[in-house]
Amino acid sequence: MVNGTRPRVLLALATAVFVVAWLLAAALLPDRVPLHFGADGEVDQWAGRYSALATFALVGVGLGGLLGGIAAASDRIPLGWLNTPHKDWWTATPARTAELRRRTRVEGEVLAAATLVFLAAMVLVTLRAARSADPHLDALFIAVLIGYLVFVLGWSVAVHRRRAPEPGSAPEGRGQSGDRVAGP
Repeated sequence: MVNGTRPRVLLALATAVFVVAWLLAAALLPDRVPLHFGADGEVDQWAGRYSALATFALVGVGLGGLLGGIAAASDRIPLGWLNTPHKDWWTATPARTAELRRRTRVEGEVLAAATLVFLAAMVLVTLRAARSADPHLDALFIAVLIGYLVFVLGWSVAVHRRRAPEPGSAPEGRGQSGDRVAGP
């Protein structure tokens, strides 16, 4: 498992990558910017330069802030709000609950960082399209999108697997399978 410091550094670096991509767009975008593309990769919505920059900033701050904020608040949100496999096991002792909260924060920070890097890539893909003679999305967009989706899917599977109870331990009043067992 990734320790608690590295994901915070990763999130800070991802935020810096997004800011640099936004600044590059601010310096290089033309006055007319393709803001949305259809399924065929062709532009279906245009915006002015400042409107596009505002949109990029709002999406970056909004998603980065939401995901990063949820991760940062993981120590304070009610346990009932956490949706995690084997919740009974994780909340059976204070030490396990603390570890669950730590893991939730760390995993949230990694997801927020990946999302900010993806959004930075989308800003750069849009910048590339806006500066081309024939603005459209190409294989680079598909590669970036698939890369992000594969990462999120893989990360989700890994997080789910890391939520399995430790072998040989079970919460009080439950057997190894998690079923209730008779007790004194």
